[in-house]
Amino acid sequence: MIRFDPNNEGGGPKPAQGKWSEQPDDDYGLHPFVRMDGYNDCIIGVCHQFEGPPVLAYDMGKVIESLMGQGMTHGEAVEFFEYNQLGASVGPLTPVFINTDADCLPDFPEP
Repeated sequence: MIRFDPNNEGGGPKPAQGKWSEQPDDDYGLHPFVRMDGYNDCIIGVCHQFEGPPVLAYDMGKVIESLMGQGMTHGEAVEFFEYNQLGASVGPLTPVFINTDADCLPDFPEP
């Protein structure tokens, strides 16, 4: 099991779910995925890369909402997420976080 910030060294409220675990996924045979325990409802898919294994993709907004549901303010949840989850590197299987808020996208001009 891969853990991050087990002593809550970053300060602030400590969420109930605070660990990473590696498990094989039946849809991908023996390919392991690293996932955050307690955040399965925040998984939105699998990210495929040219140079690297497929990794789990989480909805960033849902992760932050889950942290807020554990008693954090929005600011505390964002800070905790950025430091402990987004900032965690657990090797080539590190999950990605997708911002699904369309307002964060720039306007792309049509060719």
